[in-house]
Amino acid sequence: MSALTLDTHRTVKRLMEAGFSSDQAETVTDVLVETRAADLAPLATKDDLAAVKDDVAAVKDDLAAVEATLKADIRAVQADLRTVEATLKADIRTVEATLKADIRTVEATLSAKIAESGRATLQWTVGLLLAQSALIAGLIKLLAGH
Repeated sequence: MSALTLDTHRTVKRLMEAGFSSDQAETVTDVLVETRAADLAPLATKDDLAAVKDDVAAVKDDLAAVEATLKADIRAVQADLRTVEATLKADIRTVEATLKADIRTVEATLSAKIAESGRATLQWTVGLLLAQSALIAGLIKLLAGH
């Protein structure tokens, strides 16, 4: 910061050469020193910048750690989802197989009932045909005998 320092002795000397009294030159020089100190106070020093640089590096490290943790968590969730997906697919295949078996059972039961119903209908039809034939034969005998 040597470029920003004020040579107070030289400043007082120059002001006195310009016609200021010793007290005036010292007062103006003091005011200049205070003004420069006040103006420079909010400026960051090299140490301040180094501290900020260290803070930024620490934040980057923290972010890298958080990123790594999040990536690991995402991979774990993806693995869990793959497991759930595999389980669901297996469950779907099981339910599908069960439903197909149930459908085959219902079809077999219906086919048996339809076949049974068909046999009963055929028996009734044959029985009615025989009864009708016997009735017609009886009527023919009765009418022929008359």
